[in-house]
Amino acid sequence: NANSVRQAVGFRAHTTGVKFRFTWQCKNGGVAFRPLVTGGGKPQYEALVGWMTAEGFGDPILTAKDWAGADSRTICQADYDQIAAVIERFLQARTLDELYAKAVELRLRLAPAATTKDIVESRQIQARGLLVPVEHPELGRTFLYPGAFAKFSATPVESFRRPPRLGE
Repeated sequence: NANSVRQAVGFRAHTTGVKFRFTWQCKNGGVAFRPLVTGGGKPQYEALVGWMTAEGFGDPILTAKDWAGADSRTICQADYDQIAAVIERFLQARTLDELYAKAVELRLRLAPAATTKDIVESRQIQARGLLVPVEHPELGRTFLYPGAFAKFSATPVESFRRPPRLGE
């Protein structure tokens, strides 16, 4: 499925060894989201739980402990998997647009997880000229490659590297 999100994207906590997720599937794609975040994540987590509860997706596991605060340092994989399952059901019942609009309103750090196609077709990427056509000498075709990392009016950044050859 072109809209599926790789579920393996995440990180393992150094202290507990718990594998946390970065990407989540929704109705029509994926979102990048870390619902259990320490250091300022508590208001976000509480807003998420309030939203989920108001929409009929509340669950006792979501409020069993201070998951975005002190208790987040002692969370075990089984607890995280239970919380993640509830959050996943909630996210899968919504579209990217619904999730993003509400995330902006609630100030949640949630954003669409772009596919390669999304990036190439992005009006912002195109307007900024961040992908540049490059002739590939071995294939005799033109491909889009990442161009300069930024655009400066007075001191343009230029790329001096050739495109990679086959196998590089």
